Amino acid sequence: IITITIFIMMGFSLLISNSVSTIALAPLEEILANVRHIGSTIYRRVEHMQLQMRNWRTSARQSEYQGKTLSMKHPEAMMLPQSSDEDLTIETVLLERVVSKIAALSEITMQRTRPQDMQTLQYLGETETSQAPFRYLSETDESRGNSRFMENVDDKNWEALQELGMGSWLLNPLLLEPSEKRDVSVAIVSLASRQVSEDVDDVIAPFVDEAASRYLHAPQYHNWAHAVDVTNTMFTMLTICGGGQLVLLSRLEEFALLVSAVCHDIAHPGFSNDFLVQTSHELAIIYNDTSPLENMHCATLFEIVRNPAMDVFKALPREQRKEVRSICVEAILHTDNVHHVGLVKALQMFGEMNSEILDHARQLTEFGEDDSTSAWPPRELAEALQEPEARQMLRNAAFHLSDISNPVKPFEICQQWAYCVLEEFFTQGDKMEALGLPVPALLDRERTIKPFSQISFIEFFVAPCVFSMVRVLAPLRSLQDEMITNLGRWADEWQAEVQPP
Repeated sequence: IITITIFIMMGFSLLISNSVSTIALAPLEEILANVRHIGSTIYRRVEHMQLQMRNWRTSARQSEYQGKTLSMKHPEAMMLPQSSDEDLTIETVLLERVVSKIAALSEITMQRTRPQDMQTLQYLGETETSQAPFRYLSETDESRGNSRFMENVDDKNWEALQELGMGSWLLNPLLLEPSEKRDVSVAIVSLASRQVSEDVDDVIAPFVDEAASRYLHAPQYHNWAHAVDVTNTMFTMLTICGGGQLVLLSRLEEFALLVSAVCHDIAHPGFSNDFLVQTSHELAIIYNDTSPLENMHCATLFEIVRNPAMDVFKALPREQRKEVRSICVEAILHTDNVHHVGLVKALQMFGEMNSEILDHARQLTEFGEDDSTSAWPPRELAEALQEPEARQMLRNAAFHLSDISNPVKPFEICQQWAYCVLEEFFTQGDKMEALGLPVPALLDRERTIKPFSQISFIEFFVAPCVFSMVRVLAPLRSLQDEMITNLGRWADEWQAEVQPP
């Protein structure tokens, strides 16, 4: 009996030990690992800051000795306090900056994850999806390229496409003929594919045609015209930010993002994920209520490329195909607005962690050399964005911004798209009312004030994303300016609608 009792006690002890490890120790180890990672990142940034400050001090002394004014490229050096004890001054200012940076990071981390505006909440869901794996791109990777797609352009064809607005913020697919939308899409995918391989030109047109045929005509917004718009927006963004000697994304990444843009809303029924879940739609059942639309878009893309006559990835070796699939799935899944707040926070965190680098990068586009576009991005920014998490964030955030970019286009285009998306919302609201489901205010055509809905959408949803993205990608500053202009135009329309003459 004693022996049995001892064995039973030992068994219970082992069970309790395993339970404690699972409940307490494992989460604690995970937290400590995250703390170590954050600490090491801050330590690297602090070392970089210290080196910069010593360089600025040296530059200041040399300029003072030579009787010259310190270059405007290093304005921080002019603000450093003069002291006989150089090391003490540097360490004091450095400590002050580190404390300020930690405080800013804490503020971002502690921010509410949901905005307060009720109409904005209609754009957001509740679920999360896991992130696809990511392969680190080393400095010596031969696929590291640039976004100068123009290397393989047919000048005559390019002039015709430019007249349509391709490669600029002026393209309006709502006004294009079907053949023109096809030409723009085929040209963009072709230019990107030639950066990776020369052997896929014969499959690009069939791929685009098949993708276009699978977009439904019923949705007023999530249709083929929207896909063409997002594809051109992504292409324009990559072109503007990829004209320098250093690049932020590889040619393979650019190609994957542009192919994803073509199919990112394919077969969209014109109803939201929340509606599909509430009505137990087939897609919600198949994908377990988790981003059913985005999962369907990803699956449809790779169903199309299984056909050898439409396989735009056919020339890629196995490892690159695996990487491209990961990038495409990850980018399309992040168009689900449940990821919006997380993407904005990631951009803000990156901005705080690299504030000095980004300030210098912004100066290159504002006060830099005559050829400021070739000087941007600076090497420090390109290196900071070599971190796997940073590259993943940049791809997904840029793709998401392209998807919600209507408010940053010229107002005439912005307004047309806004009315399209609102009409699609109202159609869903009518369907919900017919089914006896509660109709959110934004989906109720009788209660929604169109200009005010766009003001709320921009202020609480689009603006944080645009401001954070422009902080990282300074050449996109014009988008920020256009968005602010459009906000004023919507305010004027709201005032005119509420107070008619």
